[in-house]
This record gives sequence, C-alpha cells and structure tokens, in this order.
Amino acid sequence: NTYILRYNSKIEDLAKKIIEMDTIPEKFVDDARHISYAIFYELDGIVSWNMKHIVKFSTRKIVEAVCILSGYKKIEILTPEEVVYEF
Repeated sequence: NTYILRYNSKIEDLAKKIIEMDTIPEKFVDDARHISYAIFYELDGIVSWNMKHIVKFSTRKIVEAVCILSGYKKIEILTPEEVVYEF
C-alpha cells in the first residue's frame, strides 16, 4: 500500500516547536519537518541515519516532550540497526 502524507499547517507548528527547543538548528528545518510529519500522522516512528540532528538522545527526549505537550502520541526515533529483525 502507498500512503500520501499531505501537508498541514500543524506540521509546520510542530517543526517550529522542535526548533525552538534547540534540538535542531533552524537552517535544518527539513529535519524538524521530517519528525513533525511522523508526529502529526501518529506514525510509530521514523528510521534515520541522521545522527547529527535526528537520531540522538536530546532530540529523542525533546520530541517526546513536544508530542506530550501537543497532545500527540509519542513516536520512536531509531537507527536502521534498531529495527532489524531476526527470523
């Protein structure tokens, strides 16, 4: 199945909150938007190789706070290694 996550102004509001909490620099607003789409659409989480801005302890904690304060469910931010399954 293919899902299209359409833009909503609330996504921009979430991205601004993430940036205002000093976890992602403003010049990397697309990283904040990436996270915001996952929050807004209540995805389980995102998987990223971006260790500089997205997959780091402080970002995970701030994103958790933004979710709670904004009334959304918590999302997970993971590396690809963290989602590898053994069969």
